[in-house]
Amino acid sequence: MKDLRKAPLEAAILFSRTIIIFLFWTFAPLYFKLLNYSGLQIGILMSTFPATAFLVTIPFGIFSDRVEQKKLVSLGFLFIFIFLFGLTRSTDFWLVLLFFLAGGIGSNLIVTPIFALIYKTLKKDHKGRIMGSFAAIEHFAVAIGLLIGGYLILRTSFNFIFKIGMIAAIPLFFLSRYLFNVKLFSFSFQTYEKDFLKKPVIIFSIILFLFAFHWGAESTSMALFLKENVGLIESQIGFFLAIIVLTLAMVELITGFAFDRKLGVSFLLISSLLASAFGNLVLFFTNNLIWVFLARWIHVFGDAGITIFSATVVATLFTKKRMGGDRGIVGFISTSGTIFGAITCGILGAALGYGVPFLIAGLLSLLAIIIYLVSGIHYKK
Repeated sequence: MKDLRKAPLEAAILFSRTIIIFLFWTFAPLYFKLLNYSGLQIGILMSTFPATAFLVTIPFGIFSDRVEQKKLVSLGFLFIFIFLFGLTRSTDFWLVLLFFLAGGIGSNLIVTPIFALIYKTLKKDHKGRIMGSFAAIEHFAVAIGLLIGGYLILRTSFNFIFKIGMIAAIPLFFLSRYLFNVKLFSFSFQTYEKDFLKKPVIIFSIILFLFAFHWGAESTSMALFLKENVGLIESQIGFFLAIIVLTLAMVELITGFAFDRKLGVSFLLISSLLASAFGNLVLFFTNNLIWVFLARWIHVFGDAGITIFSATVVATLFTKKRMGGDRGIVGFISTSGTIFGAITCGILGAALGYGVPFLIAGLLSLLAIIIYLVSGIHYKK
């Protein structure tokens, strides 16, 4: 078993956790609509994971600096088990909300320490390729989850999928006990606060918040947009999104390597925000499958670029000793934008049409470009 400590368990655990969640996550709004939940209720539930992150990412990040990461990750899989077990037992909105809160806690207990561990062992000259590889691994898992989930939903039930995820969480609970250990540190919260009271960090946080709005829009509106506006069924939605996410994974790998070589930070940021904006704005103007696919394909380059930009800038802006807590605060900011997007778009999508959330998301990405250019900030590799 000692050899397991030398294996890339961080990647394996992140990969497995993502598959478990995305067996059903993208299709969850369809499930909730079948249960006759309102647009507001769907928005609240789909914002629960980021809302939980809003509350716990900072303390979990600080814990990652002080407590062995493997203990937090194991506890996370226990919460994931409780989350999925609960969904097999109840469809009552308030109970489902309670179980989603447990799932959000579990997910963040896994992801935050894992990335703290990655950052604490990150080599300076390989930031792009390492972060690009981990992002690609996670998105490959998303694609697999979408394909399997979309297939199983039509042939079995959501309840069956919940049981699969619940069973898969059990061995991961034990496997995570073999994660690598790093040196632990203890800092006051004021120390982390000072890290963020700097102009480059403030501008970075604003850009990330505005960009994260579109993740909320996607979580509440994408599946419904593809079903109601484009006319796809669940398995087609899964296949469509899986192709997009697989492309995203490949672009993240390429972008990560390119970043380490010659790709400039400002060019990466601006071009990525433009691609993201275009890919969102087009959805407001068309329901044609070909145009929607092309828009999402272009949007992929924006997501990949921002993933590499944000991951590498975090590694540059903050010290490794406080990376758990500092990245936790970054996650707090990102999830704040996602929550705002999920709740806003859950209401607007149901009231005005599922293309409206993407119009707003695209305009906010353009606003982020303006803020960056006006700020005069130039981030370093």
